[in-house]
Formats: sequence, structure tokens, C-alpha cells
Amino acid sequence: MIPVQLFRGALLAVGIALAAVLPASGAAEIGSQTGVVVDLNKGVWVHGPDLPSARQDAAVAVMDGRIYLVGGFGPHDEQMATLLVLEPTFPSPQANPGVAGPIVSHPGEWRLASTIPESVDHAAAAGLGGYLYVAGGRIEDLVTNKFWRYDPIDDSWMELPSLPFPRYGPMMQAVNGKLYLLGGQSSHGNDETSMFIFDPATNTWRTEEYVLGDSRFLAASVVINEKIYVVGGRDRNQNSLRTCDVYDPARDRWGACSSMHVGRSDFGLAAVNGRLMAIGGENYAGSAQDQESAITFEGDLRRTVTQTTEISSSSIGGWISGPWMPYPRHGMAVASLGNQIWVIGGAPYSGTAPVTSVLRFVSPVTQIKFQKGRVQP
Repeated sequence: MIPVQLFRGALLAVGIALAAVLPASGAAEIGSQTGVVVDLNKGVWVHGPDLPSARQDAAVAVMDGRIYLVGGFGPHDEQMATLLVLEPTFPSPQANPGVAGPIVSHPGEWRLASTIPESVDHAAAAGLGGYLYVAGGRIEDLVTNKFWRYDPIDDSWMELPSLPFPRYGPMMQAVNGKLYLLGGQSSHGNDETSMFIFDPATNTWRTEEYVLGDSRFLAASVVINEKIYVVGGRDRNQNSLRTCDVYDPARDRWGACSSMHVGRSDFGLAAVNGRLMAIGGENYAGSAQDQESAITFEGDLRRTVTQTTEISSSSIGGWISGPWMPYPRHGMAVASLGNQIWVIGGAPYSGTAPVTSVLRFVSPVTQIKFQKGRVQP
């Protein structure tokens, strides 16, 4: 065992698998006597609970221990306006009694809530201050700048001030009381490298122009320690990207993190215990012959949709191959609750072919005791 120094003590793994779910932070609180470690490398894929009907390219967010799935493509490639809500059967430290609203609680089952005012696909969603926010995407065949807020207390939607520009396939994250919308394809030649920031206190958007080095859509993002990690995506030449960038809102500063081994777009990304897991997605070589951002998937030169995964180091300084999904998938919604990563819907091959399947990636959790003095082997 390699000793690891933490604060003034040391960590001693006692090898106890926990039945409870890991807190969202994935780390012990300062001053506590125990902590937990999640081993993503030894996680396994399990099934269910499946969706009541197929979905692809839906927006997803986690709020108060529940998973919210908005819009997307449904059966027969129909654009959907549904809001599906899942309360997992396992106890979640994020659960907040009294904020569930009128939706009847049936743990382990997907339940229908109030529909969003318009059918939409490829939108972005995030939870903030007890509300669910949904931005951009496509309504019918037009890229939209519409912006909605869902209140789970009274199960109702409200339209808010529109995005500065329409965005298709963007990302949105909540950090320190504000919403940050990045990436996505625009329309009418508008800048695609800018970032939109929404302040609920003033109910207004502001724009920071040219913050992304390259335009990208169908990328993925997560928040770790109040920093936004933006990974992969596809550029205007239809190249799937390997790049990883990190934004610190507190310092308003961008930095680079280690690139993935494989270019991925329309894929899943989750953060557990300070590490990233990139899941499935599409890989397009695009139109540029010398483009190195997209790398063909191992063992199959024809495949554009993969079942492979990659897991980062805790510092996002490198990636290793992770356990494969049972079959290829792209266009899925991905959510993280505790030590479980949920892969919801999507399609097993290129194009629109939504499925009802839900997969969970469950990682073993080990309890850690803090002890002073030397590390015992």
C-alpha cells in the first residue's frame, strides 16, 4: 500500500463496503474521523429501472435526490415535451423532504410531471435554488433561445428571459448561484465560442465573448469543486474532439486538462469522487484529413458509436480505459447520484433510434479511517 498524507493524519483503508450512497462531494468533511473512497475502475454495469417510453437527446439534471429528464426524441422519432422524474430506491444524502411537490413519490419508478410548454430536443438543463432550468435546443426544426424554469413545488413551468442567441446542443451548469451556458451550435452566424451567464437574482443574462478556444456542440460538462470541466464535442468540420478544458468562475480563468484518448461527441460524462468518466458517444473523423482530434475506436474501423469508457485521474491529468457498456450508445442522458452513474436512453447506432434502456454504473465504496502517526500496511 502506498501511504497518502491527508491533513495531519494518514489514510488507512479498512476495506468496508458501504451500503449507503456516497455523498455528492465524494469526500470526507474536514475534521471527520472517517471518509470514503470510490473505485471507478472496479465498477460494474447493471440494468434499470427502464424508461416508460424511449428517449434520446433529452436534457437531464439532478436536484434534491431526484433525476429530471426533459424532452428529447421519443417513440417514432417524435419530439417530446415530457418531464420524467425518478426518485431512486436507495437513500440519497441529497434528498430533501418537503420539496418534492405534488409528484407522488414512488421510489424506483419514473413518474410523469407537468410537460414543458414546447417540445424540445438537444436542450441543456441544470438545477439551482430548488428550480429546474432548461435552455436552448431545437423546437420543431429551428434552433431556439428559449429559457424555462420548472418549480417542483407546484409542478409548473415559467418562461424566463431568452438566451442572447439560440443554441443547439449546449451545456449548462450551476456554480455559486449562477447558471453558465457554454458551447452548442448557433444560428445566423452568431458567435459559438461565447459563454452566457444567468443571474437569478436579477433575472438577466450577460455574455462573455470568445471564451472557448474552438466552437463545439454535443460536448459534455460537469462541476468538480466549483469548477466547470468541458470535455469532447464536435466542431464545425464534424470532427469529434478529445480536448478537456476547465473554467474557474471565481477567478474567471480558463485552463487545460488532459485530453481523452478518443474523440467523443453526443456522449456521457459524469463526476464521482473528483474523477471524470466519459461514456460511449459518437466518433467522427470529419472532413479534415489531417485532423488528429478524432481517433478511430480500437478494433473496429467502421464504428462511429462506441460502448467504451474512459476514467480520468483525480487531477484530470490523464485517462485510462474503463469498463465497457454492454452495447454502444450515444445521445443518452447521464446523471450522477452518489457512487452510481445513470445512463438513460440514447441510441445504439448513429441517427435517431431512441431506446427505453437505463444502465447504472455502480462502483464499490470503501470506508476510510483517519489515524495519526505512521501508516500501517
